[in-house]
Amino acid sequence: MNQEPPSTAAPDPCQGFMVTADMIIQNFKDTLEAYGAEGGAEFIKDHDKVMGYYAGWRAMKKRLEDLLKAYREEQEQARARAQETLLQMMVMKIICQTHPVAAPPPAPSKREERLKVPPSESHVKWCLQRLMDEKDSAGRPLFCRASHWQAVFSILAELMGYKTNDFDYFDELMTRIQPDNVNEPYSRQAVKNISQTPFFLPFDQWKFDNQTMKKRKPFQRMVDIAQRFKELLEEPPEANPLPDTLPDA
Repeated sequence: MNQEPPSTAAPDPCQGFMVTADMIIQNFKDTLEAYGAEGGAEFIKDHDKVMGYYAGWRAMKKRLEDLLKAYREEQEQARARAQETLLQMMVMKIICQTHPVAAPPPAPSKREERLKVPPSESHVKWCLQRLMDEKDSAGRPLFCRASHWQAVFSILAELMGYKTNDFDYFDELMTRIQPDNVNEPYSRQAVKNISQTPFFLPFDQWKFDNQTMKKRKPFQRMVDIAQRFKELLEEPPEANPLPDTLPDA
């Protein structure tokens, strides 16, 4: 009487020992990894020839075919993802070639960050004190006329944000912060005349006008005063020994 082998095992005619279902499945997976779907199909075909008459092979064959199907679907999805990624890269390359992306601006320096904040009144007063000590090339005070307050007015209007015709504000500001010892006392009238000069414009737009200005030397002195005052205001306020807030006049 013929006895069927167990459903979980089938004899391997080539090796002469019992081959378990787990061994067959592992060998099949190894074949898929090494030779792909075509190798897996050949694996099933070859085993079907020699094991087709064993009980349980039909169920084993179905499991192997399901594994092969799942493998093919996974490979197809992987190819689709790869194609989609490649397409996105090609699109981005075309976009970058037709619309170059500007490089991000460099991070602002500490000095640039500091200039975004208007100087405090104590710092302005400290800078005015230092400005009065500045000398020209001949060793004389750089700031030496009442009209030179126009340079101070123009630079502060640019850094503190008030309008270039706001003489009332500047008047009040000078009342509070004008140093005790100045080379020439502040004069509202001298500053008010700024509207008739090129110093009414932003500092970087000052230009000598041969038609309205007789001599270049006074113009250049005003430029030197404004430039030096601006440099003093741009220095770190940490060295300023004055308090952050000044008492009301």
